[in-house]
Amino acid sequence: LFLFFACNSFAQTQKSIDSINQVPYLELLQNHLKLQEVFKENAQNAQKINYKFGEAESYSKLSLTYYYSGDFEKNLKYSLQAITLFEKIHNNEALAKEYGELGYRMKDRNLNKAIFYMQKGMQIAEANHFEEPLLSIYNNYGILKKRINQSDSALFFFQKGLILKESRNDSIGIPYSLNYIGELFLTQRKFKEAKNLFDRALRIRINLKDQYGIAENYSYLGDLFLAEKNYEESIKNYNQSLALSRKFGFNTLLLHNYKMISQCYEFSNNAPLALANYKKHTFYKDSIFNLETNAKIAELEVKFDTNEKEKRIIQKESEIQQSQNKL
Repeated sequence: LFLFFACNSFAQTQKSIDSINQVPYLELLQNHLKLQEVFKENAQNAQKINYKFGEAESYSKLSLTYYYSGDFEKNLKYSLQAITLFEKIHNNEALAKEYGELGYRMKDRNLNKAIFYMQKGMQIAEANHFEEPLLSIYNNYGILKKRINQSDSALFFFQKGLILKESRNDSIGIPYSLNYIGELFLTQRKFKEAKNLFDRALRIRINLKDQYGIAENYSYLGDLFLAEKNYEESIKNYNQSLALSRKFGFNTLLLHNYKMISQCYEFSNNAPLALANYKKHTFYKDSIFNLETNAKIAELEVKFDTNEKEKRIIQKESEIQQSQNKL
């Protein structure tokens, strides 16, 4: 009886840990600040019963909440903890997804590292035919390709991601692909094509009540009107994005919007408002990208890389020992 109740209690606890980790993506986005303590406690509860997968998933979700609040040090810390645990329990599908997510989130800080992690995630997913991680990896790898001025490759991966999303009716993922292709068209000054894609993505996100997505799409439209030198319409869209970003704490969007509004006022010869908005941009930039945080991030990366090298050395020594045993 004791064993029965103990096992049943474990199952219940495991079930409750999984249910918290399965919080819908849109709910996580809109409540990312409130959910940070929830996922921390969930990881601790999983650790107490030695439920490695539940612990790793909690760290993965926790990492995402810190990314959206602009705390890149904690974002990296918890993502690496999730990767270490997924490797330990040999869950390659979750591992591929986490590598892909980490690669995307590092794009503004270390592009070479971002490409390294993204390729690692893509290799694992494609080798094992895991479609779920590839839904985001193809899109995000396209973004990295665009960053290194490989537009054709970027478009190839964006379209590959869109086809996969449409085949699975992924209503949350489809707008991301549409926006990435639209953003690429914007750089090529194909304004009409870009606007059609941005508008289509915005309609989907309004229907989903995806507050982050809506804020992001207003920001994309701000970029579009700025490129067309329609500063009044550009500022209007950036302000719509700002209203949602302030309400829900989307600090990375706040950073971008203030910078672009400053440019709009600068180009329309309104120096006081250009300066005021640039100061707001600088405030958020300093709080997100401060030197102490960057140093801590570098330290975490070195520690992780060292562990990876040690694991490869141990694996190589094991292979040598096995060969010697066979001889």
